[in-house]
Amino acid sequence: MSRSWIAAVALVLSAFASPAAAADPVSPDQADVLAASFHAAYPGADVRFEPDSVGATFLGGFRTDPLASDPVQAAWLFLERQTAILGLTDPSASLRVERTLEWRGWTMVRFRQLAYGRPVLGRGFVVVADGAGRVYQVAGSFADVSRVADGTPLSDQQAADALRAIVPTVKLTSMDPAVFVDRDGARFVNLVVVENGGPFERYELVQDAVSGRPIAAGSLFKKARANVYPISPAIDPATTEVDLLGLVSTTALEGDHAESYTCTGRYCSGITHRAAPDGAGDYLFLPEEPSFTDPFSETQAYYSADRLGRYMQDNWGLSWNCRGTTVLKVAVNMDYCNAMFGDVDGDRCGDAMIGQGTERDFAYDSDVIFHEFGHGIFSQLTDIRGWGVFDELGPDFTGEGLNEGTADYVAVTVDGDPRLGEYMSGDSCGGSMGEVGLRNADNSFTCPSALVGESHYDGRILLGTMWEIRTALGAAKADALFFSMLAALSDAADYDEVGRGLLAAATRLLGTGVLVAGDETVVETIVTGRKLVDCVRIVDLYDPDTGESFPGNAFSMGIDETGGWIDEIPSGIQFRIRTPLTAFRATLAIRAATIVEPNSYDLYMRAGAAVHFSLSGYSLTIDGYDQVVTGNPDGFTMATWTTPPLVPGSDYYFTFVHRNPTAVLLNFSASVSLTPVRPDAGDGGDAGEDEVVEDVPVEVVEDVEPEADAVEDAVPDVETPDAAEETLEDAADVDGTITVGDGCGCRTTPPAGLSFLSALLLGAAALLLRRR
Repeated sequence: MSRSWIAAVALVLSAFASPAAAADPVSPDQADVLAASFHAAYPGADVRFEPDSVGATFLGGFRTDPLASDPVQAAWLFLERQTAILGLTDPSASLRVERTLEWRGWTMVRFRQLAYGRPVLGRGFVVVADGAGRVYQVAGSFADVSRVADGTPLSDQQAADALRAIVPTVKLTSMDPAVFVDRDGARFVNLVVVENGGPFERYELVQDAVSGRPIAAGSLFKKARANVYPISPAIDPATTEVDLLGLVSTTALEGDHAESYTCTGRYCSGITHRAAPDGAGDYLFLPEEPSFTDPFSETQAYYSADRLGRYMQDNWGLSWNCRGTTVLKVAVNMDYCNAMFGDVDGDRCGDAMIGQGTERDFAYDSDVIFHEFGHGIFSQLTDIRGWGVFDELGPDFTGEGLNEGTADYVAVTVDGDPRLGEYMSGDSCGGSMGEVGLRNADNSFTCPSALVGESHYDGRILLGTMWEIRTALGAAKADALFFSMLAALSDAADYDEVGRGLLAAATRLLGTGVLVAGDETVVETIVTGRKLVDCVRIVDLYDPDTGESFPGNAFSMGIDETGGWIDEIPSGIQFRIRTPLTAFRATLAIRAATIVEPNSYDLYMRAGAAVHFSLSGYSLTIDGYDQVVTGNPDGFTMATWTTPPLVPGSDYYFTFVHRNPTAVLLNFSASVSLTPVRPDAGDGGDAGEDEVVEDVPVEVVEDVEPEADAVEDAVPDVETPDAAEETLEDAADVDGTITVGDGCGCRTTPPAGLSFLSALLLGAAALLLRRR
């Protein structure tokens, strides 16, 4: 696009300023040279480059000399001195300080990239500096925004009319200009907050500012589950009379750390105080459940929120602060069988809203309240969106997983109990999941094998990592490490950056005395064991070296969960079958673990490289694949005689796209058939024997219809919010295979001595049966 057009846009909008030019993407050879130059100044520093990046996206494990007396000025000076490795030309012209956070002696300075007078979504840097002006870490990225999509941005009224043409009843809450960057360049967008109905139907849209079409949409409410009493009735079923601390009101539960309310109207459309003190100023209510007017619930919620606020301040050095609001607000007795974090009163600050289950009040379980405010801590310390993030592998939901993992860790570390939500899990909106908790921090999940593409599941990796560190080093050290890492994450952080960030934070804390000699090695061992560094969203289903197969799972939200703004959702996970040189057949088996009506998904395959995505037009486009199978396939088979033929020793990648209105969960497994080397006569073998075909034992799913009663019992109630997720949560921690409904995992091995020809005939028959 010509510069003259850019100038015309600048004249029309008057507020736009041309961005500083950016460098071309760094080649691997250039990256090595730049990294070597940085290592010459800071030996042992960690340097990360990403494909297509114009500079390094992570610098850690180093410390500069004092650059300035002010940490913000020191951050500016570092960026100006390291423009070559970061891909910057003129930082002062293309970056602005978004905000700063001071914690434990460090200042995290968050810079936002600007282009044409607009913030660039997901682009900028977080620089960590100390009070002496020394810089320790930089994370983030810079985009080339010199190419802008053609067209003049719509006016605010035109943009609003374009959205109302899609959903006529939509209510617009706010609209802010921004720039969205993809591999084809930049485009002008609007960040729009809309409501389709009540407050639960509040979404943020990324709207193309030229066409008015939505690019991405995400709910502004974080849904989760969690616990309450002194801790929870699951821990101690007896109520305890305690002093309510910090009250600043003599008539309602309002204090210096917390406020609690009762929901009124459907889905908490309003709030009020039901719990009133007696003549002595006490709140001595007894539990009432189930009830939507239970004053004990409001008292319990205040106690838990106040306890969390004090714990944050006393143990983490963090104070709740949102737009000047310094108290944690929680609303209970919500007519909704779940709990969530979102803005219920319209002040643009998050609140915890706690539902009444069919039998149990979720506010009685303190983990619930701690978890919901954990989402608020995440949003206060980071600018990670968690949705509307795309790369060459498709949509990246890692940020949502980091958000849930943070909320879970906040919940479990306060009371030191690895089980999350034991009391609430006994009432799963009409069916108990048992008194075992929703998730367990004491887990062994690693990256990427445990990635599913669903935030609560993916967050278990971060939760387990931090609990393992907490077990090894103690709560105080682990919490300090966690928040030091979290506050320094860039807007587009992934598990690789989390791993590198934990190692860099450990180095910084070692220098302050928070960690001692040996602690850094413990952290490195755990981070390595969890496979965080260099983790990408590609899950291996088969190991060609050992012949071992692994189950994989992919969860994807339904299009209804985007408010109906998006009509097709690709999976955020890809699966790989790596074939050995002796392979002659490879099969991918797919089982739909959720029952969705109507069901509609397509499977994409590519050999030699991951299925490639680009953002083109107004949705993700798959522009790199070899084959697509439509019509809800139950598998995909390649052999040396098929078209296309299997090439032994090659890697095969798979992903899917669906158009289901509700969430879908697919189970994936792989089998590979091998031809052992023919024994030679010198070793006593019979050279005239037929070659023996060996099917590697692998977990597959029987192609049988489950009994009707079993299906009926297993189907999540699609009318109940999050019913599918609640069922999934309980099934996930068994063997790595997530199962909803009836199903059988079986291992099949052909009889010993089966001839090569017989095996081929049996295999062909099996393929015909599976494709019936």
